[in-house]
Amino acid sequence: MLVLGVINGGLGLDLAGEDAKGEIAYGVIAGFFYLLWLLVVILTEVRRRRAGAGVRGKASREGSSGYGTAA
Repeated sequence: MLVLGVINGGLGLDLAGEDAKGEIAYGVIAGFFYLLWLLVVILTEVRRRRAGAGVRGKASREGSSGYGTAA
């Protein structure tokens, strides 16, 4: 949805009759925020996977299946 919003903004500038400088500025700013968003998504996923690996690794070292204790 974010990508479609950026495309819609660019098309809106075109329909409003914005000159090439305005469209280039919009593209640069939109590209920067897209890369920033992508970086946040990647870092969040890496941290989530590292945290999940630490929990699974600890459970397997303790000999637990991770489903609680047997009765």
